[in-house]
Amino acid sequence: MNLDADDTVDIWDASSGTWTIANLSSPRMLMTATSVGSFAVFAGGIDDLFGAPSDFADIYDVATDTWTVAPISAGRRGMAATSVAGQAFFAGGAAGGASFDVVDIFTPELGVRYCTPAHDNSSGAPATISADGSLFVADQDVTLVAEDLPVGEFGYFLVGANQGQFQPPGSQGILCLACGFQGCSGIGRFSQAGFIIQGPTGSIDVDLSGLPTSPPVAVQAGETWNFQCWYRDQGSSNFTDAVSVTFL
Repeated sequence: MNLDADDTVDIWDASSGTWTIANLSSPRMLMTATSVGSFAVFAGGIDDLFGAPSDFADIYDVATDTWTVAPISAGRRGMAATSVAGQAFFAGGAAGGASFDVVDIFTPELGVRYCTPAHDNSSGAPATISADGSLFVADQDVTLVAEDLPVGEFGYFLVGANQGQFQPPGSQGILCLACGFQGCSGIGRFSQAGFIIQGPTGSIDVDLSGLPTSPPVAVQAGETWNFQCWYRDQGSSNFTDAVSVTFL
């Protein structure tokens, strides 16, 4: 009987009918796993039958085929896990004869980033966008966040159903929503009063019942929408990278 811990992850791709192999950050047994959105999360466990419990989780993003490692609040094994409304919950568990009443909640960043990295701005770094909240339209819970903008410069978020690559005249950055030399159609601007942001960091809550396209449109389950942020940058303008979100 082999009681050695292992770091192998076998991944089955149903669309192609093929297996691939990946590796955890360290060999472990008695982990707890669940999935949320495009993420598979493997948390806790022990490295052998008498070893210390692990206080981290390996997180695989299917959409980008990348692995990351994140800490959990306490090292333990045998947790219960479930996923609800875009969040993964890891509850209880045991270590060294003691049980735990802790619930760790993993909330993944919504969507898939593209057009990244963006062009550097006058701060010396590229600005970034992220989306937080829930993938479920009924939850009405999406927040857009722009970071690493130039200090004091203003900007606003953009939304569109289609992706693109276009450098507007006089801009340092790339618009990553559908556009062309004859103008941009189908791109909404969160430029109303109360939605203008100012660097270095800004955020807004998105009303999914009325995206500011022309005419305004309500997000439906199954639709994919793309978000980006435009901002002023020392007499010119620039853009963050972009994020694509498929809603449920």
